[in-house]
Amino acid sequence: MPEEWGGDTPYIAISAKNKENIDKLLDTILIHAEITELKGQTNCSAEAVVIESHLDQKLGVVTVALVTKDTIKLGDIIQAGAVLGKIKKLSTTDNLYLKEATIAIPVIILGLNNVVNSGQIINVHPDQKSANQAISQETSKITNRKNFTSNDNVEEDTINIILKADVLGSLEALKESILKIPQEQIKVSIKSESVGVVSQNDLNYAKTTNSTILAFHTDLEKNVVDQVRNGDVNIVQSDIIYEILQWVEEEILKNIKHETTIQVLGFAEVLATFTSEKPNIQVFGGEVKNGKILDNKMLRLIRNGEDIGQFEILELQRNKAKTSEVNISQQFGMSVKGKTKIQKGDTIECIDEIIIN
Repeated sequence: MPEEWGGDTPYIAISAKNKENIDKLLDTILIHAEITELKGQTNCSAEAVVIESHLDQKLGVVTVALVTKDTIKLGDIIQAGAVLGKIKKLSTTDNLYLKEATIAIPVIILGLNNVVNSGQIINVHPDQKSANQAISQETSKITNRKNFTSNDNVEEDTINIILKADVLGSLEALKESILKIPQEQIKVSIKSESVGVVSQNDLNYAKTTNSTILAFHTDLEKNVVDQVRNGDVNIVQSDIIYEILQWVEEEILKNIKHETTIQVLGFAEVLATFTSEKPNIQVFGGEVKNGKILDNKMLRLIRNGEDIGQFEILELQRNKAKTSEVNISQQFGMSVKGKTKIQKGDTIECIDEIIIN
């Protein structure tokens, strides 16, 4: 309950945008902490919480964190989730070098092997063995979660994707933009999302879940480059968010099942058939009885009033010359691809598939 209502919780009206009452808020927090004797834990394993993490082309993984327990030191072996590291450089946010940092100090850490998410806890370990055990436990948890997800029923009208980005801000912007794309008929399922380079684990999970990896402003680990080139996993990689969103939109359109109807453009009678040495290729002559026959459409074979097969037109000729169209009362020669044997007296229909929605 707020103090003005008789409680003991201070309320400060602030605006980060207008920089109003920020100093007052900080002073109030310090005073409240002093009155309530709030103290951080010391004489324990040191911890810090990640504020932001990104990959710098020159420095490697750069992590901004706030120390929450005890003291972190230069050279400490650290672990954040399933990511291992050793503090190679420790500095303030003003780039002043530090040998150690205590509770409530924001620091820049160099040394993690991969980018981690904001809010992730960085644990300091006494030795490499302890850190490796923690990594094994975290990896096991992640594997179990992914196995549970991959065992879910895969919906036919769903596009599975895995999101990767260089920093959390980019990842959130990409996810938000994808979720805004209309998905009435085809759904987009984000199977996982994380910051950092595309790793072997990402490729394995993409194979398991039949997902496409969308990598925004981030690179591939060296050991996965050849697999991507060989087409083992579908990956869309770009530094331009529009290109990734365009891929999602096109993939949705490609997978929409449209309602169609068959339109008969014309029909003809088979007057004679000829021998072809090529398998499934047939040659015949005919005469158009109604409408027209176009060389870029499909043929439907009608015998005794029944549809008994469809054919792809390979070549259409009139007067021994190639043509794209023959009309009513005109005779023609044609080669088609199809298994059903065409006979003299058969009727062929030139058909077109029309999308009605």
